[in-house]
Order: sequence, then structure tokens, then C-alpha cells
Amino acid sequence: MWADTETDVDFLNYSEVAEMIAEMIGDDTLLPLSLGVFGGWGIGKSSTLNLIEDLLKKEGDAHLVVRFDAWLYQGFDDARAALMSVIANALAAAAPEDMKKKAGSLIKRVNKVRMLGLLVEGGAAMMGFPTFGAAGRLVEAGGKALGDGLDEEDREDAGEDAEKLAEKAGKLLNPAKAPTEEITAFRKEFGEILAGLDKKLVVFIDNLDRCLPSNSIQTLEAIRLFLFLPNTAFVVAADEDMIRHAVSQHFHDPDERLVTDYLDKLIQVPVYVPRPGILEIRAYLTMLNAVRSGCAEDKIAALRDFLIEDLRHSWEDGDGYDVDKVMGLLGSAEPGLRNQIELGLRMAPTLAQSAKVNGNPRIVKRMMNVVRMRASVAKRRVMNLDETVIAKLALFERCTDSKSIQALQHEI
Repeated sequence: MWADTETDVDFLNYSEVAEMIAEMIGDDTLLPLSLGVFGGWGIGKSSTLNLIEDLLKKEGDAHLVVRFDAWLYQGFDDARAALMSVIANALAAAAPEDMKKKAGSLIKRVNKVRMLGLLVEGGAAMMGFPTFGAAGRLVEAGGKALGDGLDEEDREDAGEDAEKLAEKAGKLLNPAKAPTEEITAFRKEFGEILAGLDKKLVVFIDNLDRCLPSNSIQTLEAIRLFLFLPNTAFVVAADEDMIRHAVSQHFHDPDERLVTDYLDKLIQVPVYVPRPGILEIRAYLTMLNAVRSGCAEDKIAALRDFLIEDLRHSWEDGDGYDVDKVMGLLGSAEPGLRNQIELGLRMAPTLAQSAKVNGNPRIVKRMMNVVRMRASVAKRRVMNLDETVIAKLALFERCTDSKSIQALQHEI
């Protein structure tokens, strides 16, 4: 079985895409930069981000990399507030001692923006404010807590916490200051701290396409706060079609041109994760079997290097893949492992070309897990079933319709 998670090891020759993006981030003339890593669900966007991060780390201490999972905060915090807060805290953690005070001021600035109503009540929870019942209503209203205080209904509903909330909020904020001024001040402090760090800020935004439309748009809008500030790069991993849907929902079915314009204004450089073909899926299946084989790590690393190089040069040198070569690199003569690798060879064309799989690495991994689970059940029942038979059944179920499956089951 294999974990259904992203990896930081390249099995599909995505390193080429990661290297190209890392080069763009390293080009000072392209900054500030907003770049989209686009592709469907399960195609490998998160894994590509991991590869980019590894490449940036190899360059030493020149980058401050911040990871932001938009889906993680959904329902708990306003997306704009969450992104601002994550970035501010990362700057504060990286700031030298002589800049700690300014970095702390930046964090307070985020909290001020939250409470001024520029964001929403979700941010109150992170500041220690109650957000349930009438107390949450006070935070959402904002004005009462910051300016005129609380009316009798609010006092009665919220009880003791209401007075504490108003007092705490009053100390934190200057209600006379406009939200736009706070945003301007935030950008100024942010730029000063970043300049003092003498590093490039690289923000990876992931899982945006898993969010509700409103959350996706709020996160994209937050990026605008940081655009055109020096030494910044935002890399957004998302399904472009899902983001287009979010834009359409948010702006109530605008025409296609407006949707395209919206994305073009926020994402300067779109990069599409390539769809794996037969050779890539074959290499992927080989590596999945190799990492579960028990072979030495250095042998598996040598196999990966061979497969990646073979993919990179297959267009000019032809297909250099050979099962004997693979087994030799792994230093194994295990018949079971050989059978697994040969099974992958036979499955690769269907997995790469079927419309129901389409070379999607996550679906491929799930298919292999289905085969392993069914083989495990067969073993427990002492049924002498070859995994190739189980694989054929699993492929048939995935690549056909329910009527065909029922007909096969009836014949069996």
C-alpha cells in the first residue's frame, strides 16, 4: 500500500517544471512575481511545490519560504486575514533581534485590520475573542465594540464577556483610523522588514481549488496586498477550471472575458503541470514498487536517477527502459518484485490513455492500492489469485460503466 499524499521525490520528471520555476524566482528582474501552477486534481501540483522548495533551499539562506494551505483555514478564519497573519508571523520569526519590535508591530497591524471590519469575524478567534452567540455578533458589527460601546440588548445577550470584549478591542484599535490607512501602513512595514532581512519572500499557496468559491477569491484578493512589493514571489497551485468557477460564482456569472482578465491580473505567469504519458506512468509504477520492495535506499535513488534521465532523453535516444536493467539497479533477483514491475509495464498504457484515469498519478496510486487490498483479501481466503487478474478486474471497473461491470459479474 502507498500513502495518498504528495511527495518531495520526483517520480515523473516534474523536476524540469520545478527547475524552470525556481529559475524565474531567482531572476531579480522578474520580481515581484505571481505564478500559477495549474493542473487538475491529483496531477502533482503539491509535489511540484515541494520540488521547487527543495531547489530554493539548495541555494542557501537567500529565500524565506512560506507555505499557506488555504483549505486548512477554511471555516476557522477569514482567508485574507489568515494569509496576512501567516506571512507576518514568518517574517517575525526570521527577523533579527534589532527588527523584532517592527515585526511585532506588523503582527499587531494584521489584528487591527481584522477588527476594523476589513476582514470578517473569523479572525477574532485567533485573537482570543469569543465568536459564538451575541459576542460573535459584536465582533462582526465592529463599530459598537470600537466606537459607541454596547447597547442594552448586546449587554444582556453577551453578559460579562461583552464588556471585556469592548475594553480589549478599544485598547487594541484606534477607531478613527480608516482601514485603507491600516493597509497602507501594513504594506510599508512589510516592505521595510523584508528589505532588512535581505531575502526573497516566496509564498506557496496550495489547495486553493479545494476551497469554497468565497474562500478562493478572498485568498486571491489578499495576494493583491503584496503585489508590486520588491523581492516577493507568490506561487499559487490550483485547478484553473475550479478557480474560474469560483470567479464566476463570486461575480455572479460574468462573461468569459472578465473571468480571464481577472486571472491574468493576479497570475502573471501560468505554468501547467504536464500530463504524464505512457513512459511517465511506467516509471511511476516502477518507483512505487521499488520504494515498497525493501531494497537499499541508495539502490532506489540510483533507479530514480536512471528513470528520470531516461524520460528526459527518450525523445532523442529512444526507450532505454529494460526490466533486467531495473532489477540490476535495485540489486534484486526477487521474482515477486519482478512480477510487480512487469505488471506495471502492462498496466501503464491503459492507465495513461484511459479517459477515466488519464495518467493522473493520484488515481494511479489509488488503483494500485485497490489491487493490493484485493490481493490481501484473496490471500486471507486462501484463494490462489494472480495480481494480474485482480489488476485487470480493477482496470475494467475503472474504465467502463456500471452496466458493463454488472454484466461481467453476472457472467462470473
